[in-house]
This record gives sequence, structure tokens and C-alpha cells, in this order.
Amino acid sequence: MLPLPNTSAMMNIDGLSEVNFVKSLHEKRESKIEKKIEQYARYSNKGRKKMVIKPSDWVWIHLRKTRFTSKRKSKLEEKKDGPFSSFKVHQL
Repeated sequence: MLPLPNTSAMMNIDGLSEVNFVKSLHEKRESKIEKKIEQYARYSNKGRKKMVIKPSDWVWIHLRKTRFTSKRKSKLEEKKDGPFSSFKVHQL
């Protein structure tokens, strides 16, 4: 992420300034990681719409084998179920 500084220059400085230097390196690294995460999120969410579901709406749910094992025992069964009131979906 960041190039390491010249280590021979680090030998002659006192402990407190070395600690401050390492802290600044960590802060720079964290800021670069946060920028990359924002960039990845912006790229992956580019074509998506934000959906707001109100309690009075009716929705269909996608039954995944890992989350709904009792409802979906075989790959040949329905993958979607519904419509449900979104109030009931929040309780699942």
C-alpha cells in the first residue's frame, strides 16, 4: 500500500518520533483502504436502485437453501414464495 521508508534513517531517531511516524503510516494506510472500499462500493452499486419497503407493501421472497431449510429441501422446489405482507417478512 505504501512504500516503506529508508530504515537507516529510522535508526537515529528517538522512540516518540518513531511512534508518531508509524501512527501516521497507519493513518495513511487506513485512509487509502477506505477510499478503495468507497470506490468498490460505487462501482458495484452503479446499476442498482435503492428500494424502500413500507409495512403495507406486498413482497416476494427468495428462498435460499441455507436460510430456509424447512421450505426448500430440493433444488426442484420453488425458489420464490409469496406474496407476503412486508411486516411478516421483517419478522422472518
